[in-house]
Amino acid sequence: MPADVAPALLRALGLFALLAAVYPLLALLERWTQLSRTERRRLLARPWLPIAVALKLITKRGDVPGHTDAGLHRVAPVIGLLLLVTTLSVLPIGPANTLFAPGADVSLGLVLGLLMCSALVMPVAGFASGNPLALNDGLRLLVVRISAFIVVGFAVLGVAWGTGVDTTLAVIDAQLAATPGALPAWGMILHPVGFVCAVFALALSSQRGARPRPDQNRDLIDSYTVASSGLTLLGHVLFDVWDRFVSAAFLCVVFFGGYRSLLDPLAPGHAGWFTAKTLVVATVLLVVRRFLPPLRHDQVLRVVWGVLIPLVALTVFLPRSVLSLIVGG
Repeated sequence: MPADVAPALLRALGLFALLAAVYPLLALLERWTQLSRTERRRLLARPWLPIAVALKLITKRGDVPGHTDAGLHRVAPVIGLLLLVTTLSVLPIGPANTLFAPGADVSLGLVLGLLMCSALVMPVAGFASGNPLALNDGLRLLVVRISAFIVVGFAVLGVAWGTGVDTTLAVIDAQLAATPGALPAWGMILHPVGFVCAVFALALSSQRGARPRPDQNRDLIDSYTVASSGLTLLGHVLFDVWDRFVSAAFLCVVFFGGYRSLLDPLAPGHAGWFTAKTLVVATVLLVVRRFLPPLRHDQVLRVVWGVLIPLVALTVFLPRSVLSLIVGG
């Protein structure tokens, strides 16, 4: 085995181990935010429930309805998971530590593009089911997800302009504290409106994963997975959980200094800080989603395009326009 292949395999195994550990934590937390007080007490007595559900889906026979495209039906969640793993693999989870190459400094736009592409699994799964309602739901979720990432894109653009860099490692280094004891120049501090808008946009777009309460609108149900069962359904469940984790990891890199230590921002940092910060951001997304009112897809689009995108675009372009007028004058 070539000398450069072994470290890459070890990093890949570490990445999959991280994702495997994240699943029960986020799945349990997501389930927790959807339950009443009485149901939470019951869940505390069965904290292993997410793992039990996964094992049940693994051992359950996956029936494929006759009207579905069997091959595409099975491969749809795999495509989404591979795109998410690829996205996470290009993010620096430690000092010069990425899956593809040590020290790889990847464009923030490329990472955002990979996140957008992962949302294609929804219409693909809907199309493969052979159900027009499932396809329609998948297309609507795709539009909502892409709209949310447009908000994230404007927020990332604000941080990139504020720091003068547009790559993953460079933006982490640009958020270092200027002097020991000083506050780190986090992207959240440089562009707080953009961070808040990005959090609300991602929380709104992820409402699809919530189990509707009796008073909620049934439009939020995942009908694009209506024909899925067994391992295929498990793939969609993993995609839904890991999608939130990878999105939170991207926000962590851009707005919270990535793997840099909270105790000593000038220290090299390590993967533990990256994981902890990402889990905190993912928790914030789940909590925000929990307290948002249930909205239909068209209502989410009105909020995103009518409020969030104009607001974040204004905070990004207006200061530069005013500065250009002052310098030009």
